[in-house]
Amino acid sequence: MPDSFTVVKTPHGIFTSEDHEGNKLVSSATEHQCRELTHFYLKGLQEKKNSYATPKKTTEKTNE
Repeated sequence: MPDSFTVVKTPHGIFTSEDHEGNKLVSSATEHQCRELTHFYLKGLQEKKNSYATPKKTTEKTNE
């Protein structure tokens, strides 16, 4: 996973991770935080357990 993204510093001083296709993944105030959060995000995508990456279907029951 370490080679699956890069971290770049924007002109505004924010660190942003990008995948190999240039898609933005995570932004953070520090490079360390950006790397840690990107690892967490990608792990969640890989395991399909990150609720932000894979929304769960919900059914709403109504009493009609």
